[in-house]
Amino acid sequence: MAKILINKISYKNFKGISHYELDLKSHDAKAFGRNASGKTTLADGFRWLLFGKNLSDEKLNPKPLDEHNKEQLGLNPEIEAELSIDGKNVILKRVQEEKWTKKNGALEKTRGSDTTKYFIDMVPVKEKEWKEYVSGIAEEGLFFILSNTGSFMRLPWKKRRELLVELSGVTDEDIIKSDSNLTELSKILENHSIDDMKKILAGQKKEIKQQIEGIPLQIQENQDAIERLDLADIDVEQVKSKLMDAVEDVSKKEERLLITKQGDPALDYQEQISKLNIKMSDEKVNFLSGKNLTTQNLQEQVNGLQRTVNDLRSKKSQCEAEYYKIESTLGVQEKEINDLRAEHKRLMSISFEDHQKNCPTCGQELPTEKLTETIEKFNQDKAERIEENVKVGKGKNQDFRANFTKFAELKIDMEELVVQLADKEKGLDLLNDELTFQRSKSGTFEDTASYKNIEKEIADLQQRVLTAKADSSQAIQEAQADYDQSLKAKEELQDQLRQLDQVKPFETRIAELRAKDKELREQNQDIERKLFLIDEFIRLKVKTTEEGINSKFKLVQFKLFDVQKNGGLNEVCEATYQGIEYSTSLNNGAKINCDIDIINTLSESHDLYLPLFVDNAEAVNELIDSKSQVIELRVSEDKTLKVEV
Repeated sequence: MAKILINKISYKNFKGISHYELDLKSHDAKAFGRNASGKTTLADGFRWLLFGKNLSDEKLNPKPLDEHNKEQLGLNPEIEAELSIDGKNVILKRVQEEKWTKKNGALEKTRGSDTTKYFIDMVPVKEKEWKEYVSGIAEEGLFFILSNTGSFMRLPWKKRRELLVELSGVTDEDIIKSDSNLTELSKILENHSIDDMKKILAGQKKEIKQQIEGIPLQIQENQDAIERLDLADIDVEQVKSKLMDAVEDVSKKEERLLITKQGDPALDYQEQISKLNIKMSDEKVNFLSGKNLTTQNLQEQVNGLQRTVNDLRSKKSQCEAEYYKIESTLGVQEKEINDLRAEHKRLMSISFEDHQKNCPTCGQELPTEKLTETIEKFNQDKAERIEENVKVGKGKNQDFRANFTKFAELKIDMEELVVQLADKEKGLDLLNDELTFQRSKSGTFEDTASYKNIEKEIADLQQRVLTAKADSSQAIQEAQADYDQSLKAKEELQDQLRQLDQVKPFETRIAELRAKDKELREQNQDIERKLFLIDEFIRLKVKTTEEGINSKFKLVQFKLFDVQKNGGLNEVCEATYQGIEYSTSLNNGAKINCDIDIINTLSESHDLYLPLFVDNAEAVNELIDSKSQVIELRVSEDKTLKVEV
């Protein structure tokens, strides 16, 4: 155990104290006095001696000040202390001296930066040696916490929390191993700390969120670009189909134009007349086949019923073929069964003949044992053959019965099909008679409008043939106009396709953005899952560490975690006493005893006990016990500083 006690400490020209000696002899003490009487200066002096700072851990200029708050020159602050360190006495001394120099040609000296001198057991040492020695007693941050009430609770909460977690002795690995649900966490951390990984994931989540939020705008920009092209009503496949027709049409028109220019223009008109004659024939066939409106419904009925009749005829043929096939099979099976029955009868009638009692080689009668063996073998062979005959017969009978059942069913099906077919054929005859009657009422093809229109077109073309033979210029002009019109139509369609090609990059980009959005959302879900695992880890760690930590304190209970309204977790480090938070509602007296409780626990944990200055100790009726040397600084009516050891 490392324990540091103050035996004696003297102050000279230090702040408001010109000279004062505090002789404690390693005992506790109480310092009384009014405000500004020098109580806090006693604690500042001890801190300044070791680290050059005051009780609040701030850099300190210990120079005495005059009534105008200016430094009193010529006075060098000095602190000397006799300490007991683990029972061994040591004298430490620190002096801050003014430094005056006179430059060449100057009449007066000027003050430079003050210098600090250090002494260990009256031996002068350099600043580096001094710091090494003091840090050997206690690290400065730990010294600050253990030597002054309130120091721990003035630390940033994260630093307080870190010190408490170290105090618990529970490692992150211990927490992860204690819960199988956290097994994946080791892989997630990848040698990072929990806090660092949480920051990394939070940063990734923020970045992904920004990307996700930007995607809808990018998609909208591409959709707006497509809309500006005004191609929403254009069907790509339809345009391609039309373009193929247009290319073919241009080729035909070009060929016609060439023929018109190089040959007899009348030939083109004659070709058109030939096409019209073919069209006339097709129209007549359609008329006669019942495709006109008058007989169309009747013809569809005839066609439908004819398909039914054809289907029934096909089924009847199939049924008959299978019927006769099974009939033939039954004949074969019946013969096989009869043969097996005859064989069974024959086998049953076989007996062991007397001549078989003699040896077939020498003719002598077989010995009794050999004869018995021969008879047994004969009987066994006979039984096996009969058994095999019965087994095969049963199988044949089973197959025969199955085929006979199917044969009977087919016979019934065939008879039903014959009846159905006769009924449908009768109906078909009646419909055909009605169709013939209706066609006779519809008149001749020559009376139709279609015939008359085609006939007129043929007459017009025949007139053009006569004209073309006299003058070919009109025919060439008409062929050229037709070609130009077809070419223009083709170019317009090609232009539409080119415009549609402009849409593809935007559509591709939209698809990429949507895929990216899906990917980012999946990544975000994975990050949420990892953060949830970390939160679960923190919950478990808080429970474990809080229980471990709070068991070490007598008064204070630490709250290391705060559950938010939305179920989230918020890391904190708040000390409480009897359910009251230290930083909000706790009175000064309770705070001081809580501070001592904290220092007691930390001192025990680090096995280090330092002189403890308790400022404003008058707020406490009774301080709790401490293994440290306690110097109480109490406000009283005493005009001058008074110390009770």
